[in-house]
Order: sequence, then C-alpha cells, then structure tokens
Amino acid sequence: MWYVVVLNGVAQESIAEFNPDFPDTPIERRYSADFLKKTIKSKTEISSGCLYNTHTGAFTEPLTEGGAN
Repeated sequence: MWYVVVLNGVAQESIAEFNPDFPDTPIERRYSADFLKKTIKSKTEISSGCLYNTHTGAFTEPLTEGGAN
C-alpha cells in the first residue's frame, strides 16, 4: 500500500506503507493520523506530478508539450 500526498490535484509524493529503513515501525507510528487522513491510498506507487481526478479517483500522467501522455 502507498499513501499519496496530493496538493491542488497533483501528486507530490508517494509514501510506502513499509519502509526498509524502519522495518519494525508501522506507517501509523511514522506519520500522524491527521496527516495520513489527508493522503490517498494506492495499490501502486504514484509518480510525482501525476494528476489526480477527484471524480474517478484515478491518477494520470500529465500531458507533455506535444500533447501526449
């Protein structure tokens, strides 16, 4: 599970539920409950800069200058 930080509809960071640097520390002890409530859970890691659609709950890659994803 990944916890995605979204600001103004854009993914800023994906935080792994399990971190090898803190193998015995669950995410709930690494981050506050208030912070985790503001993230979006994802089964896969989401790249920074991906757009979040609040209607579908999906992330998409941003368009490039040529208009393609």
